[in-house]
Amino acid sequence: MKKFVLAALIAVAGAMAPGLSHAEIVVKDVLGRERTLEGPAQRVILGFYFEDFLAITGEGAYDRVVGISKSAWHDWRNSQWKAYSAVIPRIEKLEDVGGLGATGFSLEKAIALNADVAILPVSIFNALGEAADRLEAAGIPIIVADYNAQTVEKHVASTLAIGAVMGTPERARQLADEYVAAVKDIEARVSKALEDGREPVRAYVELGKKGPGEYDRSFADGYMWGGMIDLAGGRNIAGHVIERSAPLAPEYVLDQNPEVVFIAGSY
Repeated sequence: MKKFVLAALIAVAGAMAPGLSHAEIVVKDVLGRERTLEGPAQRVILGFYFEDFLAITGEGAYDRVVGISKSAWHDWRNSQWKAYSAVIPRIEKLEDVGGLGATGFSLEKAIALNADVAILPVSIFNALGEAADRLEAAGIPIIVADYNAQTVEKHVASTLAIGAVMGTPERARQLADEYVAAVKDIEARVSKALEDGREPVRAYVELGKKGPGEYDRSFADGYMWGGMIDLAGGRNIAGHVIERSAPLAPEYVLDQNPEVVFIAGSY
């Protein structure tokens, strides 16, 4: 656990930090970038990881969100959007700062929101390029998170960073510790099963965004759902056939004859 904590180092700066007031917080994000906030964020732009943000921040989390990348939630996971908005009506009124690409993200809208911080997935951050520098130059620091990589280190670093930003470090640490313990338990049980002679199960996973009429993306080893198959001791038929994520040919899927098919929840 110590190495994960070190990898995800987050310094909450108080009187010990020269030149900073007691309220200021220094956060190291998943890319190792340090950013300083005047205190726990009260106005947040949230690019993704909507459920994770709520779990880490707790009750009232979306009272402090002013803008989101709406399509990634409303369009991709509309049934979940409806369930959340029924309980948290405020999300229906949040400003949409645009999609997950450089052309979709509206820098002007984001700057106009006068946010304390933007919490973005690494995919949006990379796609923004120079626009990310312009957002920070306008006084909105970016904290990058990455739960897609499916590594313990990045999960923990992302969770602790969001907890620091939102002023809920204890809650974040508890979630991170529970996650680390769960992964260790899974690894131990999978290892024992394989030692007992069980063969890895052939598995196929597909994002369920396009419905039954069209093959959607599958995921390579070590990436998102592919990483979850790896962790569970399965053999991902997408494996090294694709990079990161892409649809598989129907003929290839049939030829591989997967023993288990997962349709990843989306719309």
